[in-house]
Order: sequence, then C-alpha cells, then structure tokens
Amino acid sequence: MNGINPSSVHDFPLVTAETSDAVRVLDVHHWTDRLFSFSVERPPSFRFRSGEFVMIGL
Repeated sequence: MNGINPSSVHDFPLVTAETSDAVRVLDVHHWTDRLFSFSVERPPSFRFRSGEFVMIGL
C-alpha cells in the first residue's frame, strides 16, 4: 500500500456493499489472465437503452 487513504483522494464517498447502487455479481468468466466478463443482477428500476453506457467500480 502507498499509505494514502482512498476516501481522502476523492470529493465523493466510496461505494460500499451497503450502498443502494450495489448489485450482486452472478457469474465471472476469466478469458485470459487480464480479460474477464461478468454478469450482475439488474434491478427493475435500472433501464438501459442501446447506445448508453454504465460506469462501474470494481
């Protein structure tokens, strides 16, 4: 570790598992040691249209 507290680097709070935006990971597939794909639950309130993107934090 570099001794920096991650929450002090940003002006916004870090997402935790208790955050309402957190979702459960259903499946992870490792294609190579550096490439993977995963599936997550989609809450009914989350709508996604063609051309949109979602930013995730891992």
